Amino acid sequence: MGGDGGDERHWREWTRTCQTTRHAEKRQSAGPEGPIRREHKLSDAMDTARAAELALRELISSWRAAKQQFDANTMPFDFDPLSLDFPALTLQCLQPPPTLFSSTQHPTSTSWSVQCPGQREFEALKSFFEDEFQTWKISCVTANTDAMDELTYPTSNGPYRDKRDVVRKVEKSADHLEKQVNEHLESAYAVWESLPPQRQNELWILELARGVGRKHKEAEKMKEQQQKLQQENANLKSQIDQLNRLQQPREFKLSPQEPSRSTRSSSRMPTNRG
Repeated sequence: MGGDGGDERHWREWTRTCQTTRHAEKRQSAGPEGPIRREHKLSDAMDTARAAELALRELISSWRAAKQQFDANTMPFDFDPLSLDFPALTLQCLQPPPTLFSSTQHPTSTSWSVQCPGQREFEALKSFFEDEFQTWKISCVTANTDAMDELTYPTSNGPYRDKRDVVRKVEKSADHLEKQVNEHLESAYAVWESLPPQRQNELWILELARGVGRKHKEAEKMKEQQQKLQQENANLKSQIDQLNRLQQPREFKLSPQEPSRSTRSSSRMPTNRG
């Protein structure tokens, strides 16, 4: 019995020794690979971070360039109000009356009338330009000050002094343009009021006809653009179909082969109904 107990004790010690040795070998074999793998992962993470940083810098540069392209000397409209007379300004800036397609038409404070324009349209145009220039000034100042914030370093005095200079310059340019438009509106309305009613009626009908002609040209231009887009869309679809066919496996392109003789003969053999 004592011998059996000693053998069992020796067996347990030998088992523990083997297990300890195997664990040590595993640690030694895994030891050099662990840091290498961590170095590879760290290198990959650093490469990804550098690529993301470069992409972010490129995006920020494009954003700053777009901000700097905001010119305070440009018009806040897609037309030149200084080249239009009073009837043209009325049709261009004011909305059509909401009751235009009803049996009885009546204008609103922001629309033109089917009758010849007068004092009411003049006041509506002044309100229109006042609101548009106010919105435009805010947009100009915001865009330019944001660009200054992005392009300057946060020193103690420099950026704030430069920012005030930018704001004053933008506001001065906007005020100058607004003054020109208001003076042009005043003179255009004075010329319009000096005309006899019959001549006003003729010019108003002519301006309405010109407005219809301009809308027709715009519709034709949009139709041409739509046709070009549809053609480009069809070309892109055909190119995609060609690429898909080129990427198909070779066996899909081959015509289906006829079954072999052995297959045909086996299919013709009568079945054993036993």
